[in-house]
Amino acid sequence: MEKRAFDNKKRYIYALIMAVILFILGFFLTYSVNYFELQRISFLQENVFYDFYKTQAGYILFNDSICNKDHLEKIDSSIDVQGLIVDQLENKLGKEDESIQDKKKYYYLLELSHLSLMKELNNKCNFSYDSILFFYSNQNNFLSKSKEIGRILDYIKNENPDVLIYSFDFLSNDELVKKLKSFYKIDNSITIIVNEKDYLTEIKNADDILNLLN
Repeated sequence: MEKRAFDNKKRYIYALIMAVILFILGFFLTYSVNYFELQRISFLQENVFYDFYKTQAGYILFNDSICNKDHLEKIDSSIDVQGLIVDQLENKLGKEDESIQDKKKYYYLLELSHLSLMKELNNKCNFSYDSILFFYSNQNNFLSKSKEIGRILDYIKNENPDVLIYSFDFLSNDELVKKLKSFYKIDNSITIIVNEKDYLTEIKNADDILNLLN
C-alpha cells in the first residue's frame, strides 16, 4: 500500500511539473506571436512612411508627376493590413495596452497623411476619390454598433475601390485625433463623414452611405 501511495504521489508531481511546463511554453508562444505582430506593424509603418515622403520629395523637389494612383493605392493597402493587425492585437492584449496605443499613434498619422495626399490628387489631377472618416467607439454600449458599421464600410470598400476609409477611435487621447474631432466638430461617439461634408450618426445599411458618394 505504501508503494502504491508513493507511485501515485510521483504521478501527481510529474503531472504538476508538466502542467507548469505547458503553461510556460504557452505563455512564451503567445508572447512571441504578439511580439512579432508588433514588429510587423513597425516594419510596415517604417516602409510606408519612407515611400510616402520619398514620393512627396519627388514631386516637390524634382518635379516628378503627382498624378499617379499606384502610390496612393499601395499606401491604402498597407493601411488596411495595419488596421487588421491592430484590431487583432487589441482583442488579444486589450485596447489600453501601451504598445498598441503607440502603434495607433503612427497609424493615425499615416491615415491623415494619406488623406492629405488623396485631397491633393483630387484637386490637381481631376481624380474622383471619395473619403469616409469613421469615428468609432470601443465602449461596451457602442461596440456592437461600431462593429456593424465597420462591416458595412468593408462591403462598400470592396465594391468601390476608389472609396478611401479612415477610422479613428473617438476616445483616443492622441492629439491628432483630438484636433480632428475639434476641426470637424465631432461630439457623437459614432460618426461618419462622407467627403468631409455629409455627417451620419445613424446608419441602417450601405445605401445610406452609397447615396452620398460622388
